[in-house]
Amino acid sequence: MNTDKTILLKNNKTLKLTNVVAIESTEYQDDENMLVQFVNHNSLKMVGPLVYYSSAFLDSDGEVSIVRRTMTQVGTLPTINSSHITTYSNIKVENCLFARFRGREEDLKYAFSKIELHAYENNIQLKGDSYTILLEGEEQGDIIADVFMETLSRGLNK
Repeated sequence: MNTDKTILLKNNKTLKLTNVVAIESTEYQDDENMLVQFVNHNSLKMVGPLVYYSSAFLDSDGEVSIVRRTMTQVGTLPTINSSHITTYSNIKVENCLFARFRGREEDLKYAFSKIELHAYENNIQLKGDSYTILLEGEEQGDIIADVFMETLSRGLNK
């Protein structure tokens, strides 16, 4: 078993994505497979790993709603005629707290906790959304993942 468990934290990072195809959902569905099938069906070339976005907000009834997007970058941005698929020529998210996680997939929650604790200790307000990129799976369930969480303020780093 790999005992090299680490979470590297950095401030003020920028996430840049180009030619993005995304599936958005508020309910659980097999977004990953749907996105891969769409990419394959349209003869698109995936560039890089899948990106998982999530955000929570209060809807008009005061209920918490979760928005999830499964995204991938493609070589050429297609013309889309689908209510479930959205394209973005560029996504640029600045002023993020960033964590590079190495460890077991079920422990990925600690990367989010480390970002949240760092934000709390440094008076940094988080926007409430996150982007998770699973870079690679390793032996025995270990993974490397990047987590970006956008900030509304830069706390002590102003």
